Amino acid sequence: RRVGKKYEWDGQTFKEDKSKDGEWEARWTGGILTFPKKDSETPMHFRYVPETKEYISDSMGVENAWKWTRHFLAAKNGKEKTWLVEGSVPEHVVMILQGLRYSQPT
Repeated sequence: RRVGKKYEWDGQTFKEDKSKDGEWEARWTGGILTFPKKDSETPMHFRYVPETKEYISDSMGVENAWKWTRHFLAAKNGKEKTWLVEGSVPEHVVMILQGLRYSQPT
């Protein structure tokens, strides 16, 4: 759990607050989201497809893609919790938060 943690977002990097010596970091390169994967040295990558508003993982396959519909970010397989977003949160930050879920120990 990441209770009480603070994060910074500069438009490209989402990471734990520097003052807390955080280790978790996600990156948005304009087309690829990259974040750590639990129990692995290899990071997880999601490619963003703007035409369909989908995030597709090269390692997890299309069946584990995420898609924006109106103001919801939903797993296409229906097996994950849906993100309901209100306000002006950048869409990529919401997918990064899903990445934070993926990277947590079970």
